[in-house]
Amino acid sequence: KELSLSYIDLLMLHGPSEPFGYQGGCDETVCELNQAQWRAYQELLDEGKVRAIGVSNFCQSCLRCLMEHNTTTELPAVNQIQLHVGMGPDPEGLPSFCQKHGIVVQAYSPLASGGVVDNLACKAIGNALNRTAA
Repeated sequence: KELSLSYIDLLMLHGPSEPFGYQGGCDETVCELNQAQWRAYQELLDEGKVRAIGVSNFCQSCLRCLMEHNTTTELPAVNQIQLHVGMGPDPEGLPSFCQKHGIVVQAYSPLASGGVVDNLACKAIGNALNRTAA
């Protein structure tokens, strides 16, 4: 009601992420907190208040925590993660893990916060196609 919307397209649960300042990783306490929040998200989905629910910055262990919990009825539709060409084709096996479980990977920072424009391989590809590295 406060948003003046009849529904939300995608509601995302942001997870702990060591590369972005969270210290401690995915431990039992974090797992329990994520499970509790995920149950609330599933209720919103069941009530039609959201069309899809997803996560952001979830590693494989945090995803498994949700997937293996007995109250999980809906897997995340999306896992939004930092992903760019400089990270390789399957960093930490996370994109392939998500694909195996039907979770769409949504990349943020696809230009590596500007780092791609200085990458020699990207520059060479761009030059060969008469384009920039970006």
